[in-house]
This record gives sequence, structure tokens and C-alpha cells, in this order.
Amino acid sequence: GWCGGCGRSQEELAAWGDMPAASQQMTWADLPRRMAIMGAGYRLLPWTGPRLLQRLAELSTRDGAAWRM
Repeated sequence: GWCGGCGRSQEELAAWGDMPAASQQMTWADLPRRMAIMGAGYRLLPWTGPRLLQRLAELSTRDGAAWRM
């Protein structure tokens, strides 16, 4: 019942925006375990906020850059 891309359940995905921060953090901390159970490679990026946006902007300027979701 977990998403193969992010490891969250359908219920977690649907409620994520309204979920209390503590619940989000607990779910986030459990994602590597879930992905390991599913046999999926997974790692959390160390960036948040402005640093993440800066990194995405840097990557988007490379030749051949493309986005997939």
C-alpha cells in the first residue's frame, strides 16, 4: 500500500497538506525503512528551502536538462 516513488500511503498522500508537522516528520523518518522493504533505492536529499531551490535552478540550466514526475 505504499507509493513506489515516495513510500507514502494513499492516505498519507491525500492528507499531507493538512497533516500536523509532527506526523509529517514521523512519516518522513520512516520512508527509508519502507523503501527498503519494497526493495527500492531511496535516499533523502539533504537540502531544504532556499538551498533546494538554488540546486534545482543550477541543475535546470545544464544542457539536456529535463524534468520527470
